Formats: sequence, structure tokens, C-alpha cells
Amino acid sequence: MTAPLNHYDRTGPVLSLDDERERRARAEMPDADMLVEEQLSAATARIHEDSTSYPKYPWRDLASLAGPMCPGDLILVAARTGGGKSLFLQNLFDSLIRSNLRGLYIGLEQGPEVLRVKWACMAMDVPPKVVLAAGDIRGTPVWHDAMGKVQRHIAWQRDPWVRERAHFATTRRINAAGLKRWTDWGVDLGCQFVVVDHVDRIAHGDGKNSFHEMSETVRLAKELAVQNHIVMLVASQMGRPADAAEQFMPPSLHALRGGGTKEEESDTVLGVYRPLKPSVSDKQLKLVRQGLALRDTVVEPNTMAVMVLKHRLEGPVAGQVAKLFVRHQRVQEMREADRYSTQSRDVGRQF
Repeated sequence: MTAPLNHYDRTGPVLSLDDERERRARAEMPDADMLVEEQLSAATARIHEDSTSYPKYPWRDLASLAGPMCPGDLILVAARTGGGKSLFLQNLFDSLIRSNLRGLYIGLEQGPEVLRVKWACMAMDVPPKVVLAAGDIRGTPVWHDAMGKVQRHIAWQRDPWVRERAHFATTRRINAAGLKRWTDWGVDLGCQFVVVDHVDRIAHGDGKNSFHEMSETVRLAKELAVQNHIVMLVASQMGRPADAAEQFMPPSLHALRGGGTKEEESDTVLGVYRPLKPSVSDKQLKLVRQGLALRDTVVEPNTMAVMVLKHRLEGPVAGQVAKLFVRHQRVQEMREADRYSTQSRDVGRQF
């Protein structure tokens, strides 16, 4: 009788558990010829896809820099605290819905009821504070006028055409599995894009390896975009500046909170910030850095700057900037008179 082989028997082959797993994995690999044909068929379908239907940025200067948003793209919108990333995405969401696309907004900083009110305020040119925290002006003609406008927009949101297209997640706390569930839910409703505001508020894991956990979430967002043929628009926080002067500088890729995976996985990275006035002096900056003057005294009024930090298809545009005009939370084209000289004379409300 022949004894069974074991790790101490050198007369025959010994298969460890890892060897067996490798053998099974190799057996499951696809046929090479079939794989080539599948890939070439998919490539042919991709180049014949109607790109005119892709989501587009509604602001011509940014659209000319970044082009359309391709299905399968992960687009990262990065800013420092208060830099305007949520404002940018809320305005983009509004524009894409109005262009007949379907989208899901996963807002992790504010509840869906507040986001819907802010959407109405933005669209109707109403300062959100007037209806969300009216205070002493409640009951005044200004308040009644603002409430009437916002209520008209909320009624518009009830319209069946809008109800089919604009969707908001119901939770402010999700983990990676929740991100997949909500994305799958949106895809089942026909959504062509998903907004995640913002990725740093997702519960990535138990915190034992925060960098790895964040990386896995970002990779998941990219995979969801590719597998579902949708655009994932993901807001990201910039790390706190080591020097107070950095708050006045455009964002950079190395300052992304969570490390390099965001940069690696993203097809496009947009940095949103408040640009300095061209005429600002070192003395004025020093006063702001020391807390002796407000930041609004040194930045361009009513202006949002968007820098293309990375673009996988259009690498040469990295570092270029588009400027946008902001009023009452509404992001618009830069006014023609200010497009090339954005030293605005309007020093009214700041966003």
C-alpha cells in the first residue's frame, strides 16, 4: 500500500494550499482569442458612441478646457473648507437635470430637504439664509417674496418630468457598501451621473488603516462609474494648509486629503478656490494672515476659479483656470466685461 503524499515526502510533487488556489485561478482565466474579440468589439462600440449626449459643463470657459464628461469617468472636485466645491456641484447638478439627464445627489453634509431648498434658492436667485434662517426679517415683504419664489421652485420639483430626473439620497451617513447600494439604486432609475458630496465623509472602514480604506472607496467609485457607464462626480476636501498663506493659493494635487489614490483613479481633477485680486498687496495679505482683516478684502468679489489639476485625455490643459461669476449661490458665466479682467467693481454679496 502506497502512503499518501505529504510535505515530508520528497518522492513526488507536493501541492500547497497556495499552489492549489493558483491552479484553480489559472483554470478560470478566459480564452485569449475570445478575450481579444470582446475587447475589440467593446472598443468599436466605444468610438461609435454618440458623445453629443455626454454630460457637459454649462460654463463655456470650463467646457472648452475640460470638454464633456465621459461615461466611466471619475471626476474629482477638490477645494479647501469653504472653497465652493458643494456650490459648484449643486449648480452643475441643476444644469445637468435641466439638460434632460437623470442624476442622483448623495449629500453627506446636509439632509435632502435642505439640499432641495438650497436648489430652489439657487435657481430663483434667493439668498438661502432668507428662507432657512430668516430671523428678524421673517414676515417682511422681502421674506414673503423669497418664500413665494422658493415655493414655486419646489412645486416645479414635484412635476413628473423633474421627479423622474432629480434624485437625492436620504442618508447623510454611508459606508462603501452604502455608496454601492445608492449608486445601483440610481442606475436602476436610469441615472447617468451620481454626485457624492463629499467622499471624505464616507465611513471607509474601522480606521485601522485609514489610507488603505480611503483608497478602496475611491477605487470603488471608479469601478462603479466604469461598470455602470455613468459619470461619478465626487467632491474631496483639501488638507489643511501648513502655512496660512496657502489658503490664497490654487489647490494642488499633493494637497488632496487621503493621498495619491484620488489622483491616480480620477480621470479629471478640478480645483475650486477663491482667487486673489490682481492688485492685492503683501501688506493686505499680511493683515489677513494675522487675523486683522477679512479674507473677502483680498479675494475677487463674486468670483469662483476652477483650475484643471488633471485631465487624462487633455493633459496639456492641467494648470489652466476658468473663472465663474457667483451671485446668491448661482454660478454663472463670467460677465463679458470681466472675463479677461476679473477685477469686478461689484463688491456686494460674497458666496
